[in-house]
Amino acid sequence: MIKDWLTNLHATMIKAPELGNGVKVHKGMWRSVDSVHKYVVKEVEAQGGFDKKRLYVTGHSLGGGLALIGAVRMHAEGRGKATVYTFGSPRTGNPEFRRAAADLEVHRWVNRKDLVPMMPSDRLMDYRHVGLTHNIKDKDVVYLDDSEFRAWKGNPMHHHVYHYLRGLHANLPDDLKGKMPESP
Repeated sequence: MIKDWLTNLHATMIKAPELGNGVKVHKGMWRSVDSVHKYVVKEVEAQGGFDKKRLYVTGHSLGGGLALIGAVRMHAEGRGKATVYTFGSPRTGNPEFRRAAADLEVHRWVNRKDLVPMMPSDRLMDYRHVGLTHNIKDKDVVYLDDSEFRAWKGNPMHHHVYHYLRGLHANLPDDLKGKMPESP
């Protein structure tokens, strides 16, 4: 957890020409992705990904940001188009990064006034979100392809992965709910 917060603190942007002209991404996240990228690519290839299977990349919080950067990097390297699902993910890059991700299918889930997806600032630091926004609002009502939630302050209590699981579970069809474990 301490390593995660140290990664978060490197919120300055770094150039990532590997992803396209003018692309800048979160420095701490880029370093984290870079440290494991070749191992992830090797494992995906070993399991038949990129060519024989569809690739899904997902993560919660910092993991969502890492998943998105990793998926964009694999796509920029010509390794195919991963489908990305993030839950409570912070912003990861600039408008050029958003353009680099435009060909990917990205689903960004946000639970109520979760504070983390509001960071780093899009107004002060030129960060942008990528993909479709799906909001879990009060009483676990889901709004697909919704607008980005904007608030003066968020609520860190809404960030826990269990709140995301509960909101998603509440919206499953009844026949599928019976096959799934109860949400925490």
